Amino acid sequence: MIKPSEKREFLLSNGERIFGKVLYEASDTIYIEHATLGVLTLPRAQIAKRLVELILINGDRIVGDVVAETPECLFVRHASLGMLTVPQTQRSTRVVEAILKDGDRILGEVLAETDTYTVIRSATLGTVTVQHQQLTMLNRKIEQITLKTLPPAPPAIEDKPSG
Repeated sequence: MIKPSEKREFLLSNGERIFGKVLYEASDTIYIEHATLGVLTLPRAQIAKRLVELILINGDRIVGDVVAETPECLFVRHASLGMLTVPQTQRSTRVVEAILKDGDRILGEVLAETDTYTVIRSATLGTVTVQHQQLTMLNRKIEQITLKTLPPAPPAIEDKPSG
């Protein structure tokens, strides 16, 4: 259980982070005081249990709550799109954005790299070899990360019967 007046960060299933002082806890809701927004009601169903950010080989980002995982697929609850099935073959940790001198951009997964070229698998263009002399920039800041997970929800608080 969270102690009243304890400050805590909550990761929501839509990827947002909320930090505030816990005022009260109910079985399905946590009430916090946010420094700027005032008193907020956080439904426990909106608090992520295993929040992740996935980057697909085409560069798309998905932030959601992992519901289940198999060797073939990851099942993610997305705040706007609902339940998504993400094939493991579509996930990547080596996504780059190649910005060419003519202004074109290629987004995809790095398959191979040397001092003179980078091979990128793009979802729309297929496998492309980009000569480094054709590049303005190779943006490597796009990496898949796992966000910090929250501890499991505490047991429900029950009032003592009056008597």
